[in-house]
Amino acid sequence: MARRRPGAAIVLADPLFVREAANLVRLAAEHRLPVMYALREVVVAGGLISYGASFRDLFRRAATIR
Repeated sequence: MARRRPGAAIVLADPLFVREAANLVRLAAEHRLPVMYALREVVVAGGLISYGASFRDLFRRAATIR
């Protein structure tokens, strides 16, 4: 990605990407690459923006279903 210089990137909600969130955020910042993440937790770790379901809200709502 550093060689091809994309205009932006999207990171999906995959366990590998969640585990490496800190590294992804750091690399994106180093290369000045805007990245949209699927999970809010990555934005809390320093990512630019997220768009997706909130797992906290999903779990909270699921707890009320009988």
